Amino acid sequence: MHHRASWMSLLVAGLLLCGFAGKAWGGIEKMPPDGKAVALITELLKALATENEAARIKAVVPLVHKSLLTADGKDLARNIKDYSFKKASPAAKLYVHPAKIQEVHNGR
Repeated sequence: MHHRASWMSLLVAGLLLCGFAGKAWGGIEKMPPDGKAVALITELLKALATENEAARIKAVVPLVHKSLLTADGKDLARNIKDYSFKKASPAAKLYVHPAKIQEVHNGR
């Protein structure tokens, strides 16, 4: 009898938890993409698709945050070039040009 009561309590707690989680999940607020962000992403994809590496880096530098650049702000930081940039360059051709944002959620 005690075993049955434990299972019932667990079942009720699980159902309540699912109900609260469902409300949280259903509360996602979708919003339209910001035109400036779409333009920036499109420009970045275009820059990453540049064939010549030196020209590609030159095109990317003005589009990224200063934390990704060298101290003088004229080049990508060495660790960014060796890892993130190296992977992003060939991957850029896999995306639609111009960028098409499928869905944006309000981050609040």
